[in-house]
Amino acid sequence: MSQEHQRPTETLLMKSKVIMLCHYRNFIAFNSPHLAR
Repeated sequence: MSQEHQRPTETLLMKSKVIMLCHYRNFIAFNSPHLAR
């Protein structure tokens, strides 16, 4: 019924994308604080 059971790979991709985005933003903020704003 739920799409999570129909497309587990897509949900996993979305989660990994969000995680990577968070890590990337933290990485940028750590290396260049003036660009974090």
